[in-house]
Amino acid sequence: MQRFHPEINSFTAGELSPRMAGRTDLPQYFKGCATEQNIVSYVHGGATKRQGTKFIATAKDSTNPVKIIPFRYSTEQAYILEFGENYMRVFKDGGIVTVSGSPYFIATDYAGLDLDNIDYTQSADTMYITHSDYPVAKLTREGHNDWTIEDVEFTWGPFLDANTTAVTITPSALTGSITLTASSATFAAGHVGSQWRIGNTLKEETTVDAENTFTDNVYVKLGETLVVAATTAGSWGTTVITVQKTYDSGTTWVDVGTFTSNTSQEIAELVGDVHYTIGCKTGAFDTDDVDVSITLLDQSGYVKITGYSSSTSVSGTVVEELPAITATTDWAEGAWSAYRGYPKTVTFFEQRLIFGGSDYRPQTLWASKVDDYENFDVGTGLNDESYIYSLVSNEVNSIRWMIAADVMRIGTSGGQWKFGFTSTATTPTNVDTKLHSTVGSAAVRPILINGNVLFIQEGGRKLRAMSWSEESQQYISPEMSSKSEHILNYQYGITDMAFQLSPDPIIWMVRFVDGALVGCTFDSIEGVVAFHEHTTQGYFESVATIPGDDRDELWAVVYRENENGNFRAIEQFATPNWDRDNQQEAVFLDSSLVYDGVGATTLSGLDHLDGIEVNVITEGGVHPAVTVSGGIIELDYETDYAVAGLGYDGILETMVLNYPVQGSIVGKKKSIHNATAYFQDTNYAKIGYVESDNNDSFKFRNTVDLMDTAIPLYTGPKTIEFPYGYSGQVSVKIISDEGLPLTVLSIAPTMSTGQI
Repeated sequence: MQRFHPEINSFTAGELSPRMAGRTDLPQYFKGCATEQNIVSYVHGGATKRQGTKFIATAKDSTNPVKIIPFRYSTEQAYILEFGENYMRVFKDGGIVTVSGSPYFIATDYAGLDLDNIDYTQSADTMYITHSDYPVAKLTREGHNDWTIEDVEFTWGPFLDANTTAVTITPSALTGSITLTASSATFAAGHVGSQWRIGNTLKEETTVDAENTFTDNVYVKLGETLVVAATTAGSWGTTVITVQKTYDSGTTWVDVGTFTSNTSQEIAELVGDVHYTIGCKTGAFDTDDVDVSITLLDQSGYVKITGYSSSTSVSGTVVEELPAITATTDWAEGAWSAYRGYPKTVTFFEQRLIFGGSDYRPQTLWASKVDDYENFDVGTGLNDESYIYSLVSNEVNSIRWMIAADVMRIGTSGGQWKFGFTSTATTPTNVDTKLHSTVGSAAVRPILINGNVLFIQEGGRKLRAMSWSEESQQYISPEMSSKSEHILNYQYGITDMAFQLSPDPIIWMVRFVDGALVGCTFDSIEGVVAFHEHTTQGYFESVATIPGDDRDELWAVVYRENENGNFRAIEQFATPNWDRDNQQEAVFLDSSLVYDGVGATTLSGLDHLDGIEVNVITEGGVHPAVTVSGGIIELDYETDYAVAGLGYDGILETMVLNYPVQGSIVGKKKSIHNATAYFQDTNYAKIGYVESDNNDSFKFRNTVDLMDTAIPLYTGPKTIEFPYGYSGQVSVKIISDEGLPLTVLSIAPTMSTGQI
């Protein structure tokens, strides 16, 4: 028999896959756990029971899916937005925003079943929202209870490629409410609401038959080309034709050039925002008539389609005046519509609003003009003008997400792309893009952490990090979940993700099938990747974080059940920064309510838990469980402070303790004689042995502690004996099955092993 004294002083590898059971050669093995349920790994090494949740409100409509998203106007003004079936509600400062005592809400177009596929990006008090089946929407905040949401009316475009067929479109007028008539089948009912660019040549002309005769003014933009012409069938004589332009709408005219014979000339406007005219000045006309004209090439206006009559006829409203009412082949269909689909993703990058991927153009990016987020006029390709760019690959892979970092990083169903430069801006004529990985991405919003873009792989079962590799000089996408593959390897996998930076850096993920909440303590600087699983009496469906006073607040939508049926609850995780000198403030129960008042034995307000047995913590101590009836519980004694809610177990189980002692001890009989756990701010814990159903409690109450008060919090070592003999598989399991705090900093068993 050989006795030895290992110590587990770090749980920074989290819950490891059963496939890791034989990897005692890896350092992570002895920093990992076989089970880490409702326990969070600290970057520092220890592990703590997760906080409970506070019940805030029942969803406005619990019969349909609900999604929460963050809205961060500033660190002082941050909101959780509850999107449900055709509505949005607002939460702030741990409660729901109300008007005249009723929850404030606004109507939206989104169906509950579509909410998982919305994307969004925000600048100050404005948020843009995308979904492939809905027009791009703009959500604007004016105050806590003053929000508006509306479809974006884009200034210009974007449009698909210009028509290259012989099909013509003829507008019935240049302005106002008009009809567009196509020469063959072109329109569909789904085009209603879309923009169509109609181009043509704009020509102003007149016959000069007297002095001081000019054409109507033509407005010319920077970079546009115009053709000026003068011709006569007779004799010019001494007639002089003059081309003029004005910078001040006609107050002052400047001569551009003169003609004294039949001629035409192209002029490229280098300044822009001017008006041109051509004609004969006073005293410059001789005898014969001269025909003069200004022709402005490549002119366009656009029409918003308002009604569908047939595949060759639609009605619309002219938004930008059309150049002519003649049939033209110069037209372009709007890029987005119910017929073609709408963009799936959106982000801000280099002072542009960029949309990515539609059903019709899954690999296309549409970038707005600089600092003009709703204008997609490509113009003449100047640096600040809009651009459209399509990712080119061997397969058509839909854009799933975009995120602005050192460059814009893009996740598609077939790989990760780098878009843009690190040292210069992207322009319509200066684009740099490259496929860096062929690992597909799921349609789950990614997270940017210390230069790493954390994303869910296609299929939802792996967490990866798109990060820069100095060695290969490119972006790579290593898997972060490989050593804990079992946690994400469920059908449908992860459907929602959020990041909580403070007080501990944790990625939170919703696992669809069983509604578990998966956490991953992640610190790339310290090399910490620790997965842990969290369960509740219900199903987590959506998570989001916003800045709070003392931490990043973690919020969740939880699908629960009481005696009246199913409901969806909006809940906020309690703060981990509770006052250790006032331990009754700790919340380690779910969907809980807190009572803080004068002595009472009847507590109300628990309607959402009707018919359910709840745990109660009174003034930091355990009260017997009671059943809620009519939203009320009756206590056995008076209390000034109580937390009532749903219990959950915290379980921290080590890997099998196969420490190499003079060679491998795998398969040899082993025994734990005792175990010393180093606790922090803990007053209750049990310890178990892997092959026994028996659990023993650590002794935290001292003889000097009063029996009618809560056990004081304890920091330091506690040792407990193990009477369970020898086994081939031994591990230590620490359990918390009451609504009390638990933090374990290390576990040090005293063990012995035999020769066989």
